[in-house]
Amino acid sequence: MAIAGSACVLLVLAGSAAVFAQDAGSDEPLCISIAGTAPEGGWDVLSLSVAIASGNATISNVGAAGECAAAAPVETEATVEPVVDEPATEPDVAADAPLPVEVVESAIFGRGEEAAYYAFLRNPNPSGWTATWMPVRVDLLDDEGGLVSTYDKSVTLLPGQTGAIIGYRGEAQGATQIDVVVANGDTDWTDVPEMPGDLTFSQLKTKVTDTGTKTTGRVSSTYDTQVESVNVYVVYRDASGAVVGANNTWIDFIPAAGDANFMLESWSEKKPDVASTEVYYDGFLPPTE
Repeated sequence: MAIAGSACVLLVLAGSAAVFAQDAGSDEPLCISIAGTAPEGGWDVLSLSVAIASGNATISNVGAAGECAAAAPVETEATVEPVVDEPATEPDVAADAPLPVEVVESAIFGRGEEAAYYAFLRNPNPSGWTATWMPVRVDLLDDEGGLVSTYDKSVTLLPGQTGAIIGYRGEAQGATQIDVVVANGDTDWTDVPEMPGDLTFSQLKTKVTDTGTKTTGRVSSTYDTQVESVNVYVVYRDASGAVVGANNTWIDFIPAAGDANFMLESWSEKKPDVASTEVYYDGFLPPTE
């Protein structure tokens, strides 16, 4: 019979076993401590007897099982937690995708053969994503939703920017509604982690005359390189907040960390009731070396 271990172990010797036998026929286990190097395969009666006789092993704490059970070190097997493979998950692509450009406001503010329209578009992404030359379709509709005229345009909107589009369409008799559709395609976005500058507008002045409307203003740049070909829009509202006119112009260039003046003139037989002027501009990608 093999004896496992080397500290306090239990050895039950059957009946007439010689050296370690208790009274013949006793079922009481014999508790011993073995000090020595166990042979390969563990201790058995023969190898233990030989080891003791040769001085290569000693025993102690001989007695009934209960006498040394309390003193014996209790060895417990380490608890091994089962390894559970986590199911593979798909990357959350939607969390990294840009939010779509929103149509904030749109309307036809003119009637007749030439319909004038406007739309405000906003890039809701606070950082990172720039809408780059994103296609926009403007459909002018009649009272029943039928298509009267259509116009294609593209916009570039920086993160968090609201921009404007305006236009005048001939052959638009009967157009009373506007439908603005933004592409928001995967290829219409550019990831720009940090914008290296900004444009701010000031000193806006609008004068309404019998022949039209004239607006002047100033733009300041914080870019450390020259900015070129900036498309600027002005939108006019009356006292109720309704849009009564719009126009756009191009600023050829703005010096690095500098300023530029601009002017827009509109000619109209009807004198618009302008109470406020708003200015917008087409965004652009950061200047590169």
